[in-house]
Amino acid sequence: MKAKGPTLRSSFLFIIGTLLTLFIGYTLLKKFEKPRLNISVLNEQREYHVVRPVGVNSGANKLSRVPLFVCSSNNVPRPPVVKPSPLRFPNQFLPYFKYQTGGAVDGWTAPGALMLTWLLSKHQHEIGISGTVGEIGVHHGRFFIGIALTAREGESIFALDVFEDKQDLNVDRSGSGSLHYTRTHAEKFGINMDKDVIVVKGASNDFSEQDFISKGLDKVRYMSIDGGHTTTTTQHDLNIAACVTNDGSIVVVDDFQHVNWPGVSEGVFRFIALQPLGRNGQEHRLVPFLQAHNKLYLTTPSHHKIYVEFLKNHPFYEQHFKTYPDAKRENRYGTGLDGFGWVFIAHDPDVDTYNQEIQKL
Repeated sequence: MKAKGPTLRSSFLFIIGTLLTLFIGYTLLKKFEKPRLNISVLNEQREYHVVRPVGVNSGANKLSRVPLFVCSSNNVPRPPVVKPSPLRFPNQFLPYFKYQTGGAVDGWTAPGALMLTWLLSKHQHEIGISGTVGEIGVHHGRFFIGIALTAREGESIFALDVFEDKQDLNVDRSGSGSLHYTRTHAEKFGINMDKDVIVVKGASNDFSEQDFISKGLDKVRYMSIDGGHTTTTTQHDLNIAACVTNDGSIVVVDDFQHVNWPGVSEGVFRFIALQPLGRNGQEHRLVPFLQAHNKLYLTTPSHHKIYVEFLKNHPFYEQHFKTYPDAKRENRYGTGLDGFGWVFIAHDPDVDTYNQEIQKL
C-alpha cells in the first residue's frame, strides 16, 4: 500500500508537466504565428466580417467590416437560343486576325487570346448563349475589335474607356485609350463606332450596373476587363461584370499576375473572396477556368467544366503546343507561365481556398 504514494505523485507530476509543456508550446505558436485574414460570412446580416490581427505579438484582433457589394437587379438567366443568328460582321475575323498580327494595331494582346475569343464565342453560340459583348479599357481597339467581330445579330456591343478626352482619369497610366485610332481600325472591318457600338467615355469606377442596363446593354456574353489596373478598379469592374452576366458568360481579365500590375491580381482575389449578392440573396458567382496569354478567364460555375472540357478536346489545344513546345517554361513576364501557355483552373467553391490566396499577397 505504501508504494502507491510515489506512483500517484509521479503520475500527477507527469500530467502537470505535460499540460505545462502544451501550454508553453501553444503560447509560442501564437506568438510567432503569421497574421491571417479570416473571412466569415454572416448569412443573417448579408455582409462579410474580416478579422485582422493588430500585430504579430499583440494577441489582439481588430474587427473591421467590409460591406458586401449588392447587385441592384435580380440575376435572371436569359433563355438559351435555339439557333444562333448570323454574324453581324461576317467573314471579317480572319482578315482582322492577320491585320493585327502584323502589328497594325497598337496594343499588347497576344494572337492566341484572339483565337481563344473566337473559339469560345463560337462554342457559346453553339450551346445557345447570347448577349452583350465588349470591353472596359479599349486602348486602340486591338482586343476590342476581335471581340466585336464575334457578335451575332441581336447582340449589343460596348466600348468603355476614358479615351483622349479624359486622360486625367487614367490615374495609373495603364494604356492610352484613343477613340480615333479605334475607329480607324474598326471601320476597315465594317464596324461603325457611331452606329454599331455603344461608346461610353469615362472611368469605369463611375460606371454602375444601372448605367449598364440604362444604355440598352442586356446580359453580357463575353466581356474583357482591361481598364484601370488598381486593386479598387479591378474589383469594381468585376463586381459590375458579375451583376450583368448570364449563365455561361465569359469575363476576361487582362494582366493577371503580371509583375508590373500587382493591383490587378489583388483585385481579382478580393473579388473571388467577396462575391456580390443579388437582391434575392443569390450570389452572382464568377469562377476562373483558364489562365492563358496574360489573361484570366472566368465564367459562372454552371459552365466551368463545359469550357474546360471543350478547350482540352479542341484540336487547337494540341496544335498550340506543337507550335510552341516551350509553352510551360518560365516566361518573359516572370509569372511562371509562358506567354503562350494555358493553365486550366479547377473550380473550388470553398472560400477558405481563396482566403489562402489572399494571404499570399
